[in-house]
Amino acid sequence: MKCPFCDNPNTKVTDSRDTDDGASIRRRRQCLSCDKRFTTYETIEQGVLRVMKKDGTREMFDRNKVRSGIVRACEKRNISSEQIERMVNSIEHHVRSDPCQEVTTEGIGNFVMDELKKIDQVYFANKLSQCFDQHRLYLRYHNILASIIETNVSVEKLADFKIKSYKQREYFFELLQVQCPHLSSKQVKMLFLTLMYHACGLDSHTHGTKLLEDAMALANLEIYYDDYCQLMSNFIIMCLNNFK
Repeated sequence: MKCPFCDNPNTKVTDSRDTDDGASIRRRRQCLSCDKRFTTYETIEQGVLRVMKKDGTREMFDRNKVRSGIVRACEKRNISSEQIERMVNSIEHHVRSDPCQEVTTEGIGNFVMDELKKIDQVYFANKLSQCFDQHRLYLRYHNILASIIETNVSVEKLADFKIKSYKQREYFFELLQVQCPHLSSKQVKMLFLTLMYHACGLDSHTHGTKLLEDAMALANLEIYYDDYCQLMSNFIIMCLNNFK
């Protein structure tokens, strides 16, 4: 393979390994002339896939164009080449899932945006904090879930609740794993529990009750509520960057 730095055709493979999703093989190569190293990816050759442009013309699907677009979009993001390759593989998988074997440029753009949203920490943290905020009632009951609620229902209802609850957890595990590919599955579960318990504890400091408001007024004390979503979002970002 030709060296991208000096165009020398003689290079050697120094390391080969599958990508995390198993859709391609990552190879580290070294130029025998300038000694510089670079990375290539080997993928399975798929069937013909056409892309319809805005002007109605069609062209062959080119994953390199998708990769170039993602690279440009990620210039100010701390994203590795392997993460970018996983995104390209995911996009191509979605595109090729269409039985028509044809996709519009707008459709590809939407797939790219979906993948970028998954790895954009700020976007992810904001969305996750909003999700917690929309389920504040569940968070308030969570602290008494094991001690009171789960001890006063039938075993059938409790089993059904656990099945649904664990399905939701698996969804969150997948999202967190995308954000933190360096963490093991056990660490991801611990991260989820850390976020969950913080979300529960934070609720009481950002949402009062009528009784509390009346008591504070009677005591002539100022009551102040913090912004739940902002505090939760900051905590999520901190955990994503520092959790071990």
